Amino acid sequence: MGMTSDRGGCARLRGRRGPSFLGRPCGGLNYIQPPLEMRSSNSRTQLTRNMPHIGSGSKTHSVGAILSSIDAAIGVLRTLDFPYPISDNAVNFCSRSLTEKDFSPFFPEAEVIAFYSICDGINLPDVHNGYFIHPLKKFTMAQSHLIALNEDNTKISEFFVVGSTGGGNLIAIEQTTNSTYLLPNNRIENGLYFSSTASPIRIISRNYAGFLNLLHADIVAFCEEKAGHRFIDSR
Repeated sequence: MGMTSDRGGCARLRGRRGPSFLGRPCGGLNYIQPPLEMRSSNSRTQLTRNMPHIGSGSKTHSVGAILSSIDAAIGVLRTLDFPYPISDNAVNFCSRSLTEKDFSPFFPEAEVIAFYSICDGINLPDVHNGYFIHPLKKFTMAQSHLIALNEDNTKISEFFVVGSTGGGNLIAIEQTTNSTYLLPNNRIENGLYFSSTASPIRIISRNYAGFLNLLHADIVAFCEEKAGHRFIDSR
């Protein structure tokens, strides 16, 4: 039997037998035949899609294309034969007009505004340790604002929490650069986040679209059980 982690960081078993996938034994979960649009001409399933170039077109179009790829990968996730009931994994699509005023006092980059214009969060409880991208209401709450401190209590920077992992790590956007960071599961008190040398703050991506691309790659790697893949919380 193989082992994977649930969103609380506890190990859980998953089946090791099933039909072949991508022309080889799946080595893990049992796979149900994917829909035709997910197959190439030689019938080999193509989970990894060509990711859009972030600099081309509008921010909304680029982010929307990545979210479509994430949604397609989630569709494949739902076809896997888990030996336990899976939760609701979904991109919570919506459609609304937003401006920087909707994000006061934090004014995020255009890609974050585009994300929340067409999506009100992402739930992935069954992928790796679990990923949870907050809805807009939670992202703009005062509690999402954290001031990160070093062990000597000197200020590192200010972050706005946009999500979390099932292991208790936070996914946050740095106020000045708008880069996306992983804040490990350290102590938080009264809006202060206490970093440590044992589990330091780590950058995930220089921009939000890059983070979404990595999230898509994690879903694909989890579905295909790619050996050696580095998930977002283990980079």
